[in-house]
Amino acid sequence: LSKYSMSHFENLANELIYEIFDYLDLYDTYNAFSNLNLRYENLLEKSILPLKINISTMSKSSFEYYFTNIIIPNQDRIISLHLSNLFIVDRIFSSLSNFTQLKTLIIHGTELQLTNLLNYIAILPNL
Repeated sequence: LSKYSMSHFENLANELIYEIFDYLDLYDTYNAFSNLNLRYENLLEKSILPLKINISTMSKSSFEYYFTNIIIPNQDRIISLHLSNLFIVDRIFSSLSNFTQLKTLIIHGTELQLTNLLNYIAILPNL
């Protein structure tokens, strides 16, 4: 018999899986772990961990699905947003007041007027 035992990812404790999730962007986490099994679905959907989102290279059609099904249900957990497409910025800013935990907002590659941006971010307590 071998002295070495093999471990499987599925055998990791939830706390370790959450640590792994912390290194990944929310989009990548959902793409990798959703629809695998009930345990991972519950870890994704019932978590209270803060979330970081980078949607700087997403197509408009992918973003609409992501916004409706992932961002909106988790908007109270999002602490960081990285945006670069104008259509994404406009869509996110329409509900920005709901991102109550947002601490970091990175916007580049868009032609936003500073006064419009300040009006949006002035209502966020942690930004």
